[in-house]
Amino acid sequence: MFTEIMQYILDLGPSVMLPIVIILFSLVLRMKVGDALKAGIHIGIGFVGIGLVVGLLTSSVGPAAQAMAERFDISLNVVDVGWPGAAPMTWASQIALVAIPIAIAVNIVMLLAKLTRVVNVDIWNIWHMTFSGALVYIATGSYWLGIAGVIVHAIIAYKLGDWFSKVGDALKAGIHIGIGFVGIGLVVGLLTSSVGPAAQAMAERFDISLNVVDVGWPGAAPMTWASQIALVAIPIAIAVNIVMLLAKLTRVVNVDIWNIWHMTFSGALVYIATGSYWLGIAGVIVHAIIAYKLGDWFSKDTKEFFELEGIAVPHGTSAYCGPIAVFVDAVIEKIPGINKINFNAVDMQKRFGAFGEPVTVGLFMGIMLGLLAGYGVKETLQLAIQTAAVMLLMPRVIKPIMDGLTPISKQARKHLQSKFGGQDFLIGLDPALLLGHSTVVSASLIFIPLSIFIAIILPGNEVLPFGDLATIGFFIAMSVAIHQGNLFRIIISGSIIIAITLWIATQMVPLTTQLAINAGTITDGSSISVGAMDQGGSPITYIMVQLVKLKQPIGFAFIGLFYLFCLFLTWKRAKRYELFLKEQQIAQSDEIKK
Repeated sequence: MFTEIMQYILDLGPSVMLPIVIILFSLVLRMKVGDALKAGIHIGIGFVGIGLVVGLLTSSVGPAAQAMAERFDISLNVVDVGWPGAAPMTWASQIALVAIPIAIAVNIVMLLAKLTRVVNVDIWNIWHMTFSGALVYIATGSYWLGIAGVIVHAIIAYKLGDWFSKVGDALKAGIHIGIGFVGIGLVVGLLTSSVGPAAQAMAERFDISLNVVDVGWPGAAPMTWASQIALVAIPIAIAVNIVMLLAKLTRVVNVDIWNIWHMTFSGALVYIATGSYWLGIAGVIVHAIIAYKLGDWFSKDTKEFFELEGIAVPHGTSAYCGPIAVFVDAVIEKIPGINKINFNAVDMQKRFGAFGEPVTVGLFMGIMLGLLAGYGVKETLQLAIQTAAVMLLMPRVIKPIMDGLTPISKQARKHLQSKFGGQDFLIGLDPALLLGHSTVVSASLIFIPLSIFIAIILPGNEVLPFGDLATIGFFIAMSVAIHQGNLFRIIISGSIIIAITLWIATQMVPLTTQLAINAGTITDGSSISVGAMDQGGSPITYIMVQLVKLKQPIGFAFIGLFYLFCLFLTWKRAKRYELFLKEQQIAQSDEIKK
């Protein structure tokens, strides 16, 4: 009777057996009957789907494999029957009669003894354990040794489940992060392919005659990696990070290797300006130190505004433009009346309802860009839908990254804290994480035409924003957090940031052009000049270049003193936040004691 029941259950196959087990298990856990039934049916459907795909693979690849064997006259005389043949043979063995209850009993004992965290509900695949037991029985003739084979295989299987669950989590996290960055790339690509031509058409329509085109970070980064400094920049930047961590000068553990190109750019331009390789290396080191400190100082913003727990953004324009926004915020706070103006995305949604939603704002911004570019109705509407899509998709493609980063950053911080006496660490990551915020996307769309307008009216500017226009959000992302999403302040600080960036980028054109020549991007002796807003317009790079080879004393004095003051205000702001956190901890501790 028992044999017949077991055989009947086994004959149902995994697509029926596993749903039944899942339903029963769900009911034991006191799930609602409907929910348990739904879960079981979904799993059954999944196995049916797997069967269809495996069947497709077998019917298509099987004949091809057989033809390949015949073509190359492969004379191996044993054919692999695979699991579709091995499983039925195993379930027909004598060991199979008791294998399922034994495997379940082993699982229960291990759970009670806290030797595993695996609660196995996949009854069908107990055939693997049974196969081991069956072969031991055939080899020895001992039924009890066969049973022991099942038990040993079961123990190993459940422990592998424990061990690989951690590997699986890491793999899943890595895949999610990769998917997120692929998503960002796709959305940025959509933005570039739609807004880029519109910006170019706008420049041509208004006859803007700026004679140096911004190559943007997509042009500047490859030129930088082709420089001589790039050979040692990554290990140097990593070494600086390690030394600062050991000396407790930073909490940032940088894992964003790609964006070391920003530090490398500074070093490369110092090298070109001076001809000294060692001064170039010093440029990388100084920029790295400043970057890691900026990651510390803006941790408040990444945590509280962007809700990136345990994450720092020490790199690129987002980080080094942040101090300018801190200065602007401090000045506005001192002006009565102006300091009360607050216009943000939440207000827009409250005032305008559906017309204030990010998607609708994106649509209207696209229409405005299309009109400025002189597009027809068709092209304008297409651009509007594309910018609306960016507003909707950018926050969503950030989610997989955060799903992947959250467990990794928590585990990394926990591990580092246990090794370094409870010190709180931050994982340094790409500023692309900040682009997912709806206010950042809204501000980015505003600054596309605004950046071109600033470029036209700025005295002494020769650089036409182009390569960085589609990703102009990098320049103002940290400003959005510093100003708490207040678009009024963001437009003011962002305009100052863009103006300073364009002015510095213009002064750096000869060095940026030489970097492009060294990289083979353009030929020596050509009349082409190269400009780069991202990093080519960085105050950090400009100050270092002027320090080693002063050519513009007035500009250096103004930019140098202004930016150092901005860094000082940023440091003070971070210190106030640290003091606030300490006072909060003391208050919580006192509350617990009461």
